Amino acid sequence: MHKSIIPKVLFALLVVALLLLPLGLISRISQREMEAYAAPELPELREMAYGDIVETSRMDVAETIAVSGTFVSRTYAYQELGSVDSASFRWEVSGGDEVHQGDKLGTYKGRDVTAEFDGIIDEINPYASSPYIRYKLFTPVELECTVDESTASVLRRSTLELTLEDGTPVELLFLSRIQNVDGTAVARFHIDSDRYHLGASVSNLSLRTGRVFSQALVVDAGAIYQRDADGEDDVWYARQVDASGAFIQEVSLRASYRSGSLICISGDGLEEGMLFDKGYKTLIGG
Repeated sequence: MHKSIIPKVLFALLVVALLLLPLGLISRISQREMEAYAAPELPELREMAYGDIVETSRMDVAETIAVSGTFVSRTYAYQELGSVDSASFRWEVSGGDEVHQGDKLGTYKGRDVTAEFDGIIDEINPYASSPYIRYKLFTPVELECTVDESTASVLRRSTLELTLEDGTPVELLFLSRIQNVDGTAVARFHIDSDRYHLGASVSNLSLRTGRVFSQALVVDAGAIYQRDADGEDDVWYARQVDASGAFIQEVSLRASYRSGSLICISGDGLEEGMLFDKGYKTLIGG
């Protein structure tokens, strides 16, 4: 009896093994497939700089102002005509004409009347009790400008030592005490140089004031911005990044004097060598 049961048991075990083997193979293959198709680990997402990266640095910064205007003459000369019959003049020039010494201006009773000065004819008055020709001389010239209120306040300093960027001396000749409706004022300067002539114009001519900010912390002005919602004009911000351009934090700061593309900054935690994102200001229009 026992001998007949053993074959049956073995047969049953064989059948079970044959049934379970495919399931095990299928399970193992499925596990391998799942491992093969497992989603790769996502990289860490970091906000990056929106433009060029600029670095803070320390340097001596010379204060400058920018002025725009035209070179004018305020020096006049008179050519006396003597006792004459005004009706006998035949003029070949008029007010505003450029003349040089010896140029023919017209005739008087058939004789030439010539210029005694180099300049612009400002007025011909043969009818005055002492008839004359008035000239506006070519030299010296003055730079006449309209300056804004902040520039005018700098020009009112008693310690002003104006020069061009190359060191050429500049003298403030006049600054109007009367402001225009828009807050601007008229200023005139003498520049100790023959490179400028009557009628020439300059735009944003840089004048050094003589004041120097020693070892100021500066950065490219394009890296700092303001938020209108703050309502505080003296609060500025910059986005600090690392060398790869990855965003670290937004820092608040105060901005003061600007020299060309650089601006002096100060604030808690600010130091030389910090990196800021210059592109964010363009993005937000701040």
